[in-house]
Amino acid sequence: MRDFNVENTLQDSIGQCSTDDVIVVHAGTVKTGTTIIQKSLHHHREEFLSIGLRYPHITPPDVELPRYNNANFLYDQFLSSISKERLFEGGGICLISEETLFSDVDKLEFFDELPAQKHILIYIRRPAELLTSWAAEMAKPYNAFIGRFASGSGPLDIAADMDSVLHKYKAAIDGFLNFLAVHPIWKLIVQPYEPQRFQCSSILADLVSAIGLNATTIADQDWFAHPGRANPSWSRKVCDISSAIWHHLGCPTDPDIYNEKLVNRVAARCVSGDSRPVIETMTDAWILQATDQFAYFEAGVLALSRRREQLFANRLPKIFGVARRHYEPIDRDEVRHLTDLALVNPSET
Repeated sequence: MRDFNVENTLQDSIGQCSTDDVIVVHAGTVKTGTTIIQKSLHHHREEFLSIGLRYPHITPPDVELPRYNNANFLYDQFLSSISKERLFEGGGICLISEETLFSDVDKLEFFDELPAQKHILIYIRRPAELLTSWAAEMAKPYNAFIGRFASGSGPLDIAADMDSVLHKYKAAIDGFLNFLAVHPIWKLIVQPYEPQRFQCSSILADLVSAIGLNATTIADQDWFAHPGRANPSWSRKVCDISSAIWHHLGCPTDPDIYNEKLVNRVAARCVSGDSRPVIETMTDAWILQATDQFAYFEAGVLALSRRREQLFANRLPKIFGVARRHYEPIDRDEVRHLTDLALVNPSET
């Protein structure tokens, strides 16, 4: 268990506002366990409410996707007009969770006129770890229909598009810091995303503690103490195969043709490629560049929050400086052959 600096919690400002209403917006960042947090909040709303934390659903969550965020009303003009009255029904600290709000932070202006204490909570990862994990996510087929990168539309091509990932992250950071600079009514709570340093080794305990609540009454429940781990990111090999399949099929727009099932079937038979995590296939020079490029973000959030301690003792990932083999690309001819086989004879893959 690690000790928390209580000056980083919203308990510092309780009582400094004329209203008893408190809202906390959990805005990610990406690849920091947001889905685990949201799923737990959704399935155990009554337990969280018993310790003073409320997770209201203005609209039903998209659990079939599965998504458990509760901020969809911010993106619907009609719903947002009727939501303000419902945010604080039932008491407790109101928690809104949606990681896209980090890059779409202007949506928080919805709350500006609410007579409530306002806080933004974010978790931050080491830059190289976040960027490579995010890249692996953007290589998945569903991003073929929403992603726009240097190489064009489609899933992320890591070899061609990592600069696009850095650009997206920088744009989100700059917008976030600028928003906080001109909206001082929002108080920032910032936590490092380091599972080994989580309160009681649980991200839920860490979040509750950062907010300033006492979870003693639910701390021993298994779902709270062991909420699970984030889904493992795709390996570099699977990411490369995903992009290669999409191009081979002529940049399809039909998810019934190009999807994760097809990618995983081809990957299971493919001999070539690099099965390591994406970060292990990047050079130390790239890791150092990414780490240095985003040092200003950590400095910025520390200045805006009341946190005294640094987020990380070492901002570089453990893989940095460790001897490792060079990246091994896939054999695109092999991927094309396996893709055609999978489409013609699904049972043979």
